[in-house]
Amino acid sequence: MEIDLGEPNDGDAELARAVGNIMNGWAEAQPDGLEVAQDDDNAAAVDEEEVDKAYGLAGDGSFDYACEEDYHLNMDLLSEEMEEEMERMIAEFTAEIDDDDMDLLRAFNLKLEDNLSDAAYAHLPQAFPKHHIASLKVTRKRVEFLARFQPQPLDCCINSCMCYVGPNKDLQKCRYCNKPRFNPSGKPRKRFNYIPLIPRLGALYQSPEMVEKMSYRHRRQPPKDGAFEDVFDGEIYRNLQKTKVVVGSIEQDYSFFQEETDVALGFATDGFAPFKNRKQTCWPILVYNYNLPPDIRFHHEHLICVGVIPGPKKPKDADSFLWPFVFELLELALGVKTFHKVYDRLFMLRAYPILGGGDMPAVAMLMLMKGHNGIFPCRMCKIRGLLKPGTTTHYVPLIAPRSLPIPPGHPQSYDPSNLPLRSHQEFLQDGAYAQSAPNVTQSEQRARASGIKGQPLLALLPSLFFPFSFPFDFMHLIYENVIKTLISFWCGTFKDLDHNDEAYSIDKTVWDAIGEATAAAGKTTPASYGPSVPNLTEDGVKLTADMYSFWFQYLGPVFLQKVFANRIVYQHFVKLVKLINRCLQFSILTEDLAEIRKGFIDWVQEYERIYYQFDADRLSACPVTIHALLHIADGIMLLGPVWVYWAFPMERFCGRLARFIRSRRFPFSNLDNQVLAHAQMTQIKNHYNLHTELSLTRKAGRTVNWEYQIPNLAYSKYVLVSPRQRNPAISSSLLTKIAAALVTRFSPLETTVREDLIPIRDMKELLSTFSIESWGRLRRLEGGDTMLASQLVNMDSEDRRDATFVRYEPLVDERQRSRQGPTQLCAKLQFGRLTHILLLKVPPTPILNVTEATSIAFAVIEECEKPVQHPSGLDIYFYSKTKSAEVVDITTVKALVGRVFWDNKWAIFDRNGKLEQALFAEDEDNIT
Repeated sequence: MEIDLGEPNDGDAELARAVGNIMNGWAEAQPDGLEVAQDDDNAAAVDEEEVDKAYGLAGDGSFDYACEEDYHLNMDLLSEEMEEEMERMIAEFTAEIDDDDMDLLRAFNLKLEDNLSDAAYAHLPQAFPKHHIASLKVTRKRVEFLARFQPQPLDCCINSCMCYVGPNKDLQKCRYCNKPRFNPSGKPRKRFNYIPLIPRLGALYQSPEMVEKMSYRHRRQPPKDGAFEDVFDGEIYRNLQKTKVVVGSIEQDYSFFQEETDVALGFATDGFAPFKNRKQTCWPILVYNYNLPPDIRFHHEHLICVGVIPGPKKPKDADSFLWPFVFELLELALGVKTFHKVYDRLFMLRAYPILGGGDMPAVAMLMLMKGHNGIFPCRMCKIRGLLKPGTTTHYVPLIAPRSLPIPPGHPQSYDPSNLPLRSHQEFLQDGAYAQSAPNVTQSEQRARASGIKGQPLLALLPSLFFPFSFPFDFMHLIYENVIKTLISFWCGTFKDLDHNDEAYSIDKTVWDAIGEATAAAGKTTPASYGPSVPNLTEDGVKLTADMYSFWFQYLGPVFLQKVFANRIVYQHFVKLVKLINRCLQFSILTEDLAEIRKGFIDWVQEYERIYYQFDADRLSACPVTIHALLHIADGIMLLGPVWVYWAFPMERFCGRLARFIRSRRFPFSNLDNQVLAHAQMTQIKNHYNLHTELSLTRKAGRTVNWEYQIPNLAYSKYVLVSPRQRNPAISSSLLTKIAAALVTRFSPLETTVREDLIPIRDMKELLSTFSIESWGRLRRLEGGDTMLASQLVNMDSEDRRDATFVRYEPLVDERQRSRQGPTQLCAKLQFGRLTHILLLKVPPTPILNVTEATSIAFAVIEECEKPVQHPSGLDIYFYSKTKSAEVVDITTVKALVGRVFWDNKWAIFDRNGKLEQALFAEDEDNIT
């Protein structure tokens, strides 16, 4: 499939004028009355002085990019040598932080990370009298000084319709809701606090630790097999590397990502409701730093929030809130002189955004599109929607219904392998055409004809391609839309369609049983697999994207295997599970991408046959969220694997923000304060290289008394964790099995005579000379699981989730039935319940050729008898009972598995099977 990326977009010759021209043109194309918000009667009743207090000081409403810190000098008047010397002196001066500062920073960092209340923080000086812990007011002032930057407060509408910047800066009333900008005392009624991006990127080059991490993009070598493993393997990045930077109409003498210090960025926004069951929303603007390695780039400390567009409503003019952000990105495209503390010299810091993300409404807002209910609802192609009779919503089937009259010019069908894709230049031209209309009516007509309302401010950025730099978000598309659509069909609740006697319908009693089994699966599934899924059938139950993902990939294939009247429906569901699994692979080969593309085409076509049935009355079965699956492969080809740009980081960020809201009257002020405080603390960690000193997690290389690192290189990836029991009582039968395992371990592999092996009875006698300990937990390092031994850790607690069943791969002698011939060992995939973790401390033993004390760690596992793989080839296995325990080395234990009981047998699901997949982990974990 050919995709026209076009050329980097042009603007006016002068940078500031280019920004102003697009914003002015956009503003003129948005006449009063177009998308006018309803007046909020409650807004006028708000105490103006309290609002002023909550949202900060007054200003002129314009974005003053030249707002520098007090200690900065005008570097334009200095030679480069003098600049470097000045920056070097500043770096040396700011590197000095005394013990009092460290006490203050540790206390404030604790408040932020653990969300201490102001009252609890005020008690810290009494709790720790020997440490210098200042009042919160003094602490905030000191943190602000050490961070070396402040937010830029910008006036905005009381209803958050628009921000008074650029062409709006002199307005006295909102152009949408007509609310006044100022209160009677002349102060702005509301502020949007923009947190500058440039100083925060510059601070990354003040920390040797961060400089090392930031070198990932430059050091990384593309996969030799042409696989897609990161955003840098996508065509957009590779195309940019061969392109000169153009800002306005002026071509620069350098290419995108030419220097090792150039930074690749992504950004996203999404509507976030501070309170449950409330209509208020706010919109964080989040920046992703793709120069960082994938295993840390989405950790909270590395996410850069440049501001939260305050509620209570969705902004009408999102571009006005993006104004300072775009202005900074244009500055960064030209280069900002920055001091590199590690290299001890000045350099030109440049950064380029290569993708934007969010759910469909959020991206439509960023791209100035009509949205997912319009005539042209797809941002990637120009498929034309059909209007369902009696509604105002358009749907996009590949084949038009037989009984519905087709509008002139509308094709009877679309070829899913050759969709009418948009191009970069066409997108901008359509936007400019709609924006330049002489009146509101014509502007709306032009927008309806293309789905594009105007030229977005983001079109100024030369590294973005419309629409391809805005891929469909995998999380929202699959887990929040497609899965919900399928489930609602199966339950017979999808819109107003007739589901009686349909092959996909599930009987209510069966669905109720599935709901109960789903809730029960939480107890038999390790917490590392994600949150427990509640009963799907209960009224009012709300599932997160994590929950839908878990149910879809692991539980659904088990529960739905025999419930549909027509087997084709289940097979169609399993095809989607397999396609999602393929999309979540860490490495996607070219042939994988071709199969993903063809797989989604086949799946959507079959979906239409099963659920839509080419019936005009069932047209609502074809929303744009189903059609968007046809563009998943293009997103991977252009920007890399789906985890690069999915919305999980934004979702987790918003979830974290929600915990910080303490005032229901001024929630957005709470959010501003927290976002700013976290930004300043991150800045301090970078400027003064305090990542380790201010970390609240266990320091690397430091062990604690409840963990034990076995002094044996073979066990370097494993740690034993308490509880620990010395000299445990071990049954005679288990001692025999331990002895047998030792015989295998200490016998030469090349032996050909079984009688040459050390007798088991002799090995049992030697065991009495060993020190034996029983441990309760086995933790695999480098992002692995923590596995529990059922005989030492109480598994009967109501809220404990079973973490004792494991996947292990013991070496099995394929010739064990033969008494002659050499041993032939091979790894065998097995599952079972971990019952004991035993540490044997072996003294020097000549008969075993052990010349110095060593340690051996065994796992005792009750093997699942004859597990049978899911007939579709998914990493799901079925078994009925476990066998007696066997003893294996702990290095054969690989990962935790989950289980669910259904249809009189147990199903095992393994997330670390043949296709290792991406998942969004918490900050302390890696993506594994």
